[in-house]
Amino acid sequence: MWKFDYKEIQIHREWNLDVALSMVDQWDGTLLYTSPDSVSNGQIILGLNPVFDACDNNCNTLEVVDALLEMNSHLEFPFLFGYVGYDAKHIFEEKGVYQNLIEKEFNQFAFDAYQYVLRFNLSWEAKQFYGLQNTINKEISLQELKEFKCADFEAFKVKYVNSDLSKKEYIEGVSQIQEYIKAGDVYQVNLTRKITCEFNGDAVNAAKSLIESNRIEFGVFYKSKDKYLISTSPERFFQVENNRILASPIKGTAGRGEKDEDIKNELLNDTKNLRELAMITDLLRNDISRICKPGSVKVKGFPILKTLKNVFHLVSDVEGELSTNSFSEIIEAIFPGGSITGCPKIRACQIIEELERKGRGPYTGSFGYVSGDNQMDFNILIRTVLINDNKLTFNVGGGITLLSNPEDEYLETNHKARNIVEALQIDDFDQ
Repeated sequence: MWKFDYKEIQIHREWNLDVALSMVDQWDGTLLYTSPDSVSNGQIILGLNPVFDACDNNCNTLEVVDALLEMNSHLEFPFLFGYVGYDAKHIFEEKGVYQNLIEKEFNQFAFDAYQYVLRFNLSWEAKQFYGLQNTINKEISLQELKEFKCADFEAFKVKYVNSDLSKKEYIEGVSQIQEYIKAGDVYQVNLTRKITCEFNGDAVNAAKSLIESNRIEFGVFYKSKDKYLISTSPERFFQVENNRILASPIKGTAGRGEKDEDIKNELLNDTKNLRELAMITDLLRNDISRICKPGSVKVKGFPILKTLKNVFHLVSDVEGELSTNSFSEIIEAIFPGGSITGCPKIRACQIIEELERKGRGPYTGSFGYVSGDNQMDFNILIRTVLINDNKLTFNVGGGITLLSNPEDEYLETNHKARNIVEALQIDDFDQ
């Protein structure tokens, strides 16, 4: 029942970002996007017309993904796309560890198989196109894809409503975390606040504005049943290729300016950021060791400077040889990503639940793909906007350590919001 039969197909037409976004909007689907000026060796993948939705099939664990992979090991290309939301973290721990602060507007996790899977290079030249051969109820014909025309994008308007934590409350939260650090509970905690806006107009045009305002490494445009997830993430959570896993946490951000060289040198010598990156790298090395062969886990790069359109990031690479090919076991061992929780992870997540007002939903979870031959690539869902009806939300935050200045940490959340605010021209954004 869950075995899929695809064959390679050809679709001769012009492809570009506008076409892909419009097709996802028309038929539901996923666009995994890397900018043409990306510094990574990326690709563009388009999945259209969902034919299997794990959440619609009463599946409440990620073992359904394992079952799908086992039954479809013949598919040597990405065929299953989806996310594990941050709020799903309670699934992987014993009952009672977390309060289960859950955002209910979006599913805790979602994975879809699509009728069509189309892969492109970064210039939108076709690499591989696949079409499902199984009989399904809502087929899109090849002719429809060839003849599809984008409608003109319409205007949109975004108006700021509120932040669930005020400036005073966020600063108090930073101070409380520092008290926990002094008490020996944690070394670092990632604290975020949720921005809520009123949204009217064309969600596809909003997505286009967000995508074109960034140099994107691991972007997502996802639509399911009139709900949209748009991510311009620069961060890879993990990648699996040839039975090796690579994790690339980000810790340390600096806005670009007229004196880029000075900014780069300052970031590379920033004690707070380097300590944060070291802590999270060590945490991920420990997480990955649970699912890797003994002695195989190595830090391949530390620190690495990543240059994006508007900011610089500090990154590390941690790599190991897997001892399992089970997707659920990999996620259980390393989820959620340490770069967006803190260290030690479970206590940091408990403090996050105490200090944040609302569940994070998909935000700071992970979105990506798996193939039948166990190749995987998942991002960290930061710089992520969610649209549901006339409501648009996004979170901003940062890693708090004993060296943090509470006022500066709040200002950093505004800095991180700036790109989204400017791309969407959000009215009355409260600084």
